[in-house]
Amino acid sequence: MNLRKIFNIPNAHKKALIKVDYENLETYAASLADKHNAEQRKYQESHDCKCPHCGGTDIVNKITRVQGEGYVSGDLFGISGRSSTDTNEANHCSNCGNQWKKYNRTYKGDSYFIKEMLNDISTHLEGKYDYADKEVKKYQEQGFYAETLYKALKKSSYSSDLYLRTKNMSLNSLRKIFKSVYR
Repeated sequence: MNLRKIFNIPNAHKKALIKVDYENLETYAASLADKHNAEQRKYQESHDCKCPHCGGTDIVNKITRVQGEGYVSGDLFGISGRSSTDTNEANHCSNCGNQWKKYNRTYKGDSYFIKEMLNDISTHLEGKYDYADKEVKKYQEQGFYAETLYKALKKSSYSSDLYLRTKNMSLNSLRKIFKSVYR
């Protein structure tokens, strides 16, 4: 019986393996983020640089509407306030006068994709949806260690968003579907 494995107390060699694997996990997530952001950029260019009505490319950027709300109150010691403003950006075709809303691009960083990986693994462990099985198979093919994924799960910047979905995910459950540094 290996007590180091049971209590997850890696020796120096296993710590080094987990560290390198964690860097690989971050690199993998960064590549997914780069791919997503490149697709978003490409779609934005196709959406915003050509008029959907006439096909013209002489496009002008505009702000179509400014909405706002405000609140100011006073008391004996000072004034406090609150304000909110919303602007809608639009594209305007100089050829035909058509106007359409700009594409709202979503940026996602590597931490978003690590959270998604952990959510997929949790969904797989719960046996809820078939899509998670395919995603977990991709992560297994990357060769990540269970201890690395557990480290990511415990990392504070991820755990606050993941607590409800992954609170039942344990190192032992991860070891059932991912290889361990102790094997």
